[in-house]
Amino acid sequence: MATGIDPRSVGPYRLATAEKTALRKHADQAVRCLRAQAVIAHVTVAPGRRPSVSVANDPGGQGARACHAPVLDRLTATEQAALKTLEKLTAPCLRRRHLSPITLSHDFTWRFTAPATSAPTPEARSPTA
Repeated sequence: MATGIDPRSVGPYRLATAEKTALRKHADQAVRCLRAQAVIAHVTVAPGRRPSVSVANDPGGQGARACHAPVLDRLTATEQAALKTLEKLTAPCLRRRHLSPITLSHDFTWRFTAPATSAPTPEARSPTA
């Protein structure tokens, strides 16, 4: 039985070839840097073709800090467009539940953009005579 996300299902989150290639270059550089510091590291690639760096032995995180590639933390244009669309699609549902809109990250973690609003009181929802 297969596990994980089927690569055919990533739709609008699939990185363009140029984005994938540029990010892979930075991920490979970070892995070389980590290995030079005796840190076991390798590149993993998500179904949407986004590379990331996996580290096995970096007590204290010194290698990760020294070799960090900030570009790997930023959204690509493809991801920005897809996530903005998803944020817009979720906003009406959240609003109906008196929740503020969300901002999504490339790993689909999210945060509210503002504090939740108060639910209307039953009196405010009832039509007045």
